[in-house]
Amino acid sequence: MMEVAFSSSPVAPAEAHSQQPYPDSVQASKQTHGRLPTLHLKPKPESPSQNREARIAKQLQPLSKMHFVTSMSSVIVMAMALGASALTFRADGFAKVTRQDPHIGDIRIFGETGCSNQNLGVWTVTQSDLDTCNDFSDVVKSVTLTDINAGCSFFVWAEAGCHGVGRSFSTDSGCGNVVEGIDSWGSFAFTCPTSASKA
Repeated sequence: MMEVAFSSSPVAPAEAHSQQPYPDSVQASKQTHGRLPTLHLKPKPESPSQNREARIAKQLQPLSKMHFVTSMSSVIVMAMALGASALTFRADGFAKVTRQDPHIGDIRIFGETGCSNQNLGVWTVTQSDLDTCNDFSDVVKSVTLTDINAGCSFFVWAEAGCHGVGRSFSTDSGCGNVVEGIDSWGSFAFTCPTSASKA
């Protein structure tokens, strides 16, 4: 709010221009009948409650920024803690990641005998794949067991659906060529006792 104050005093025209306005006022002048009416507009002092509200608002601005930064820091720390909770520590001090579907083993399959030509890739087996028969979709003439959890076993069959007698392989078995008289390995499976599947 602005307070308006009028004053009417006789002032000579030359003096009117030399007079300095108040520093916080707006001065308008108009010469009328030898008198110069002056209009002074001064800001009306704020009430104590308005002053208090303005001070509180100014004080809260840095606090709201600080609270935002503090809140974001808390969220980041919580996210890091949750991520770390997925780790368990072994006796040697190194972290071991606890997986929801632990790794059991890997086999590499080939389209030719000898485990070197026509590499068809690696098949990774996890705990959810245990005791499940997996049919090969490609012509597989040789297989290598690259790794397996201790206590687990790997079997391969000449027929699809894991029918008939399966042949067992270990990582020390080397290359598992298809048996004589058969064009391709048909299927495979991994089995593990419960304790070995969680290793």
